[in-house]
Amino acid sequence: MAELSEYQQDQQTGDASFKAQHQSLAEVLIEIAVKAKVCDAESSITSYPFTFAGWQVMVGYQHGEFQHLEHFVNPKGEVVDPWAWPDCHDRTRLLAWRPK
Repeated sequence: MAELSEYQQDQQTGDASFKAQHQSLAEVLIEIAVKAKVCDAESSITSYPFTFAGWQVMVGYQHGEFQHLEHFVNPKGEVVDPWAWPDCHDRTRLLAWRPK
């Protein structure tokens, strides 16, 4: 079996690290969405921010019904956009999340 080049090893380590960070981040973001009490809205609203502990949860609506989590803004004002993450189980789970 051929050995991986140093670049390939770094690439694999980086990919695994990136996915691990986002898997744990996905859990945190779901918890923030739950605690922000994301819910349905008035029919005229297409996007709305919910807040919890300094985080904003931007939500997309269609005809007042929850459609998807658009993105999050952390307390420092940095945008966390799960739509930009590489495809993985937790990204899919986060984007498929719906309020109860």
